[in-house]
Amino acid sequence: MTERLAGPSMLGMVGDLSGPSLWRCLQPFSALERRGYPAHWDFKDARGIGLLAPRYDAILLSRLAWPPERRRLAEAWFSMLRRAGKLVVYDCDDDVFTSELSRRSLALGLADGK
Repeated sequence: MTERLAGPSMLGMVGDLSGPSLWRCLQPFSALERRGYPAHWDFKDARGIGLLAPRYDAILLSRLAWPPERRRLAEAWFSMLRRAGKLVVYDCDDDVFTSELSRRSLALGLADGK
């Protein structure tokens, strides 16, 4: 196959190069890119998303969390991207929504503002 494949251009933003980032974003996006799809990834950065987002149709925010004092900034990002007509996908662990695990993490001081 030599012609470029059609499809939405996608940007994956990751916070680190840990295992979950690798198999949730980096490997799938790299596989899509090798097959001709416009799929790229980069590290989370407010300025980076602002500069890169206009070039893509969809943005995946993989396993990202914001401390309480930055949540309004995160909300503003989501709003800005949606107003620009971008599809925004927020990928997170299910334990974020599991009350007992969350309470335990908070009690042990493991949540770090998440």
